[in-house]
Amino acid sequence: MPTDGISVAQSGRLNRIWPWIVIVIVAFGIRGAYLWQIRTIPYFTNPVGDAASYDGWAQEIASGNWMGDQVFYQAPGYPYFLAVVYSVSGEANRLVAARLVQIALGALSCLFVGLATARLFSRNAGLIAASILALYPPAIFFDGLIQKASVNIALMSLMVWTLAHILHRPNTLKWLGTGAILGALGLTRENALALIPIVMLWVFLGFRNTVFSQRIRWFGGLCAGLFLLLFPVALRNHHVGGEWLITTSQAGPNFYVGNNPEATGRYAPLVPGHETPEFERADAVRLAEADSGKSLSAKEVSRFWLGQSWEFIREAPLKWLSLSGRKLLLVINRYEISDVEGYNVYRDYSTLLSALSIIGHFGILCPIAIAGMVMSRANARKSSILIVLIATFSVSVAAFFILARYRVPLVPMLIPFTAFALVEIRNRYVTRASLLAPAVAIIIATVACNWPINPQQKLDAMAYSNLATMLADSGNIQGAIEIWKIGLEVNPDARELHYNLGLAYMLQQKLNDAVKHFSKAKKLDPDLAEVDFQLATIFEAVGQLEQATWHFNEALRINPDDADSLAGLSRVQARLNPQPTE
Repeated sequence: MPTDGISVAQSGRLNRIWPWIVIVIVAFGIRGAYLWQIRTIPYFTNPVGDAASYDGWAQEIASGNWMGDQVFYQAPGYPYFLAVVYSVSGEANRLVAARLVQIALGALSCLFVGLATARLFSRNAGLIAASILALYPPAIFFDGLIQKASVNIALMSLMVWTLAHILHRPNTLKWLGTGAILGALGLTRENALALIPIVMLWVFLGFRNTVFSQRIRWFGGLCAGLFLLLFPVALRNHHVGGEWLITTSQAGPNFYVGNNPEATGRYAPLVPGHETPEFERADAVRLAEADSGKSLSAKEVSRFWLGQSWEFIREAPLKWLSLSGRKLLLVINRYEISDVEGYNVYRDYSTLLSALSIIGHFGILCPIAIAGMVMSRANARKSSILIVLIATFSVSVAAFFILARYRVPLVPMLIPFTAFALVEIRNRYVTRASLLAPAVAIIIATVACNWPINPQQKLDAMAYSNLATMLADSGNIQGAIEIWKIGLEVNPDARELHYNLGLAYMLQQKLNDAVKHFSKAKKLDPDLAEVDFQLATIFEAVGQLEQATWHFNEALRINPDDADSLAGLSRVQARLNPQPTE
């Protein structure tokens, strides 16, 4: 009989556990299949933009330079994470190894979010939550990139799980873990530091029935966890740069990018054409020092750009408020705003990602989650802290500028409410309870989240252009041309793509095609001096000197100091008006 009892108990535990195991395996398998499908995209073996910066930094760390010699400008958590992976995997397999570790973390994130949701709401809601994250296309996309977004998702999922356990049975060790997770988030996604004061207040205001001395101990545990992660970084920054900075020195420049008279809510570099990390820090320092007329420290550079932003806010408060409202809409918009590696470009390389994206996007996830928040009022003690953290994180993203990888940490916090809403809507339908409030919430949120606020065609076309430029730089001109053509199918009026195609056809000596695309770029923007210079060069080469003269003059009208156009015009005029020989 005892044996039978143990067998029944073990069987019961197995029945409770196996669905979670299946979801984790499926999540890992889907991500693995996705990696296989995107293995041919050039970015897979040749990182660009921030990915190239992180990869190079991580290799430097793995080679032994763990300290560095400058105050951190980019968040350091992810490069050090990569360095650990690289140290184990070796140079040749480093990028594949990093992606495999990330998809493993992505699969575990599904478990953490599911268990947290089960603790907060119900087991059925938990299984649905885990399944949603397992199949959520942007999460799959980010798990396959050499980008910190994957680690952000994993850390936020772990934090949601920890908070759910604190709500069930708080103790000092759990608060210590929460502090450490928040510290790690701050070292990979700096705006997550905004969550720290909210959690600190929650210790005291969310547990008012607990004796004050116990809350003090919990608060001490939370601070100890933060200290363990953030103080070594602050100490290191002070050691190499003489300034106490708990994470990085880029808050000021980033705030200015999102808060200046020309800001749109999306990323734009301080210097046009300098979108990559090797320029960002240098430009921020150079421009700040030129304006100030003196040498500045890292902290002083950050303060300079913060000052520039506050000046704009003081002088144009209504314009800034309008911009801030626009940025909040961008935070919740369905479109995944990418910087270099475009989400929609990767969908072309993965049928799996493309199929899942039909309904798996932020424009569906977020409205249902908002309905879940509305319906969770009866369970306010458990849900309120998560709602406040969602609101705080959203505002912290909107305070700067919006990219998909900046807002993706919201997903592990939203999914519990999405899963709860699906279960609760079904229950209310069966019991014929009122569905008016969630229905109104879904309708309003769906309109807000799916409003066409992003210039999607332009952004997608630029993503294709980034890929084509990478192919061209590697010597694959024909491959680049094919990708630029796809970009033009998305946005026929992308002047940059026409210009780049013109250059590519020039390299192939297909001058008629080059003239066609340069002329289109000229029509789209008459003030592109580079276009006129290239057209003049072509017409000079084929002997059409009158047209060459006109375009050289046009280039000089736009940029009178263009030495190449001045030299070209002199050559053409010499051919048109040859000097008589003695």
